[in-house]
Amino acid sequence: TLVLCHTRVACHSEDNFQQADRFLPDRWLEQRDENHNVVYKRQEPGASLVLPFGIGRRMCPGQKVIDIELTMLVAKIFQNFEIEYRSPLDTQFQFLLAPRTPIEIRFRDRT
Repeated sequence: TLVLCHTRVACHSEDNFQQADRFLPDRWLEQRDENHNVVYKRQEPGASLVLPFGIGRRMCPGQKVIDIELTMLVAKIFQNFEIEYRSPLDTQFQFLLAPRTPIEIRFRDRT
């Protein structure tokens, strides 16, 4: 038996996240003190709903690699391009969350 949990519904519940209907990416960031020590991470009650790399002993060993690579990729994109959304983003569930219509984004070279 295959059981899939659609986390989008749970992630839009006020029981799991404050201001669940708002786009607040900062809710996923580690909070650090003046000495750069992690003070807390993901204090939202529903933070454990989204664990794409797993947790514990069976956690994906590639998580740190992808964290570094994605950070570098996004930094390079924003360093070299101005990005403009040309149309609203509407999503639908197709096993994974996917755009309902083509995404129109304009990348303008900063140089």
